[in-house]
Amino acid sequence: MAYVCSKCHTRLEGEGESPPHRCTNCGAEAGIEKEKGIPDAMRYFGFVVAGAAVAALSGGIISRIAG
Repeated sequence: MAYVCSKCHTRLEGEGESPPHRCTNCGAEAGIEKEKGIPDAMRYFGFVVAGAAVAALSGGIISRIAG
């Protein structure tokens, strides 16, 4: 299972369900948290922004071609 140090954001590997006792980079003993994935809301927001960028570029190209 992967863990992250909340102080220096170093990715750490734990053995089974127990987190590492301290960070290998900064030596912090507190603040070792489970690594979380990207929240669904942020993923959907990225799709919306990417769709808006594609629509804006397509509209610009079509207007240049149409004259």
